[in-house]
Amino acid sequence: MKKKLLVILLAIIVGFSFSYIMYLRPKKENIVWVDAKAFQVGVFSGYDNALKCAERNNGIVVEDNNMYRVYISILSNEEAIKYLSNYYDSNDINYYIKDIKVNRLFIWKIKKYEEDIIKHDDAIYSETNINILKEYQEYK
Repeated sequence: MKKKLLVILLAIIVGFSFSYIMYLRPKKENIVWVDAKAFQVGVFSGYDNALKCAERNNGIVVEDNNMYRVYISILSNEEAIKYLSNYYDSNDINYYIKDIKVNRLFIWKIKKYEEDIIKHDDAIYSETNINILKEYQEYK
């Protein structure tokens, strides 16, 4: 009898725990979307070609209306955008700055990376952008 009661009690606790976690998880309709700029280096109709481009440019592939876009950076700070644009221009990297909407939490997470870009240390741009893109994939 005690074993059954213990199993039932444990099942109730586990059930409450999972429902509490699901309740706390942010819902799509509660996400606040804000403006950002994506540095896009290509748009493809096929995923394989987009993936090859992303691998060549240390970027990510983002599906958008049955097209695959390759982003090499995503920023919201205008000064950081200016510095990164100058860096790409001086290195002959062709890009297009695309207006996108992103989760506000993503913007909060990348503030430090944007500050690093503003410090204008060319040596860290690649690593910084990789970290920004990892954060973006987490908050999409």
